[in-house]
Amino acid sequence: MKPRLPIAALPLLAALLLSCNACQQCQSPPQGAPTQGDTVPDTQAEPRVDSAPAPPRIEGALPPQVADVFYPGDPQELAQFVTSALAAATPRPALATRDIVGIVAPHAGYVYSGTVAAEAWSLVQHRDIRLVVLLAFHHRRPNQGAALPTFPGMRTPLGDIPVDTDAASALVADAPDLFSRDNKMFHGEHSLETQLPFVQTALPQARILPIMVGFSDAPVIEAIGETLFAHFGDRRDVLFAASSDMSHFYTHEEAARIDDATLTHLAAQRFAPWLQHAGAHQSGMCGVRPLYAFVSLFARYPAEARQVDLLQYRTSGDVSGDRQRVVGYAALGFSLDAEQRKQVPVEKDFGPFTKEARRALMDIAKTSVKNATQGHTAPAPKPALPLLAEPGAAFVTLRIDGQLRGCVGHVVARDPLYRCVDDVARSAAIHDSRFAPLTPAEYPRVDFEISVLTAPAPIRPEDVEVGKHGLIISRGAQSGLLLPQVPIEWNWNREEFLSATCRKAGLPPNCWQSPGVELRAFSAIVFDESDT
Repeated sequence: MKPRLPIAALPLLAALLLSCNACQQCQSPPQGAPTQGDTVPDTQAEPRVDSAPAPPRIEGALPPQVADVFYPGDPQELAQFVTSALAAATPRPALATRDIVGIVAPHAGYVYSGTVAAEAWSLVQHRDIRLVVLLAFHHRRPNQGAALPTFPGMRTPLGDIPVDTDAASALVADAPDLFSRDNKMFHGEHSLETQLPFVQTALPQARILPIMVGFSDAPVIEAIGETLFAHFGDRRDVLFAASSDMSHFYTHEEAARIDDATLTHLAAQRFAPWLQHAGAHQSGMCGVRPLYAFVSLFARYPAEARQVDLLQYRTSGDVSGDRQRVVGYAALGFSLDAEQRKQVPVEKDFGPFTKEARRALMDIAKTSVKNATQGHTAPAPKPALPLLAEPGAAFVTLRIDGQLRGCVGHVVARDPLYRCVDDVARSAAIHDSRFAPLTPAEYPRVDFEISVLTAPAPIRPEDVEVGKHGLIISRGAQSGLLLPQVPIEWNWNREEFLSATCRKAGLPPNCWQSPGVELRAFSAIVFDESDT
């Protein structure tokens, strides 16, 4: 761990004790909580394939604590709300090229603050975020320092989301005086859990690192922020998300006045005056401690590179019509100039497939799909490149607006590669049983990806490498396949990849540990239109 240094912008305000006596009050209704791809196989032996499977169920995951109270417990209703709220969020092209380090989102019932939270989460939707560090707190159970869980995942009605247990262990080992394991800090609490459906929808590939920041004084909170900076501060694939509502139980007009002062300080990055303002109002921000841990971290970046944007502000009175006793909600984005944090470029290895060869295969796939949508079946002509006339196996994946629209492939190399691509592209467009046939109107919006496969070979579970291997797991007539890019897209480790492939075969998730189960691995050369 790096030595701790004083933060000039954040003087130690220990005397304030960062108090917020309204934390328990914000539980009270009405403001706080509403009441309420498969492939078309060319032989029967080919395995079932899905390029975007459902997240795997994680044994030992913490069950939902506040579903049906703070947010819908019905998966379809919850998915509809979150998806619609994210889609309705304000586009922010001015921030598209900036590096979003963190967000602040409220945590009341979705009927009151869900659309405000969506403004924050929409800022990072579809970005390459692999870890979300969630900074929250327990309203009724005070703790010191920062609590981390031992459970491997957290569950919502949308499924399970993995916890980065390695990152948690590293923090505890590095700073045991600040970080400890305490699962009970995550029981019966909503400030963190209400963020999870947004993580699952906006950043489905991400793991989480849930942290409950305790009722400690300013030097301890600053040290927590400094330690997080030492571990994650240089990584562009890490997002920090602080959970907090604004002022509590003033009239709408008084709440707007108090919150305007708070948000003005934060937007101007006057963090010390903000903390003094927060400490002077006993019914102010309930999440001041997790937010203080984050701004302690954020202040360590160069001042000229930092920017804070207020994305939206409203009160519960805007929803309920009751403006006599309201809670304020705000969404904020904290960003840097793009070059401040590391973004390691990925060097793609296309093997023997030159740009000319990749372009030829892509043209075949696009022509095949276009013809299929128009009812034509003209076979692709033989290309001039000999490599493409050799036997080959491939998958073609179709996406529209980032969502899977079709994925079909052959595992065994029987036909010339160009014919295989021609065939599976057509099948992905009109014969993938999960989707209606692609229409001519949809064709211009399709993004294409081609995966050329090597021959499958037996492999031991311990030799499987995420990002390198695709997997086929078989037992008797049951067989399932996942492409090499799938665990990368879903941020799975090796065991999760193996378990997901078992489920794809219709087998128990731990089947890869059982005798009589065959594991085969293959690699793939993957390219999309940008690579041609």
